Amino acid sequence: MSRFFKKRQIQGIGILFIFFLGGFFSKAKAGKSHYLLGLELFNSGREPEAVEEFILAGKNSQRCLDIFKNFYLDFFPETDCEKAPVSEIAEPELKELVWFQTARIKWEQETKRLIQENKPTRNNHDQSLFIQFLKLYPTSRYLDRVFLILSEESFCQDWAGYPDCGMIEAKTYEQFLLRFPKSEIRQEVEVKLARVYYQMAWLWLFGNGEHIEKWAELFRAQSLKMVLSLKNSPNWQIKNSAVELEQKIENDFPRPIAPFPSELLGKDYLLKGEEK
Repeated sequence: MSRFFKKRQIQGIGILFIFFLGGFFSKAKAGKSHYLLGLELFNSGREPEAVEEFILAGKNSQRCLDIFKNFYLDFFPETDCEKAPVSEIAEPELKELVWFQTARIKWEQETKRLIQENKPTRNNHDQSLFIQFLKLYPTSRYLDRVFLILSEESFCQDWAGYPDCGMIEAKTYEQFLLRFPKSEIRQEVEVKLARVYYQMAWLWLFGNGEHIEKWAELFRAQSLKMVLSLKNSPNWQIKNSAVELEQKIENDFPRPIAPFPSELLGKDYLLKGEEK
């Protein structure tokens, strides 16, 4: 091969290498812009458009995907997450995940804003994103979480010293446990329900309304029954919550009580003394 052709070959390889690097950096730049553009759209209230950019970001980067998989975040990180390695997730699953997380984090941010403005956090959220999500994914794998968020929105802002609002919360959590028996957040809901039972028990003894000891015993026993089960949870946060609540059940009432299921408190017991 002549020196001329060797020179041309080397130049050609160099050009191809430059094109390769250019394509690589262009892709990286485009990938980076998807998350940052999505964040910009999200912060400006254009959530559906943000979702589309976040989906592309989740495709490009495992780090971004990990953000969307974290259900305890209450904000999207401001730093760019679109770096290697590339994520491996089916597109339908990714879209559903990103949609849910965008709606959930928007909800969390609105909660913070309401608290800062000293406004009620119940019956005061914009539910449109979750409604849109449910239209897109009526049988979503995140249906349990959406059910819980929207159900709690209807709770009383303040019990005002009466147990009535507790009945609404208790029935909602009981319905959740029946409807989603295998939910990943089942034990979190059980802790919520045990706390509601405890609060209702306390109010039936010390609240603003009528004081009826047998109702206090009923809800206190139910709370203790759940707590004793939750103390065996492998989740240390659930376990600690159960231990703390058990101490309150033991310390906040004038006399001890043995754990027994509410089924044993039959109709005759509950109605005893009610009829004259």
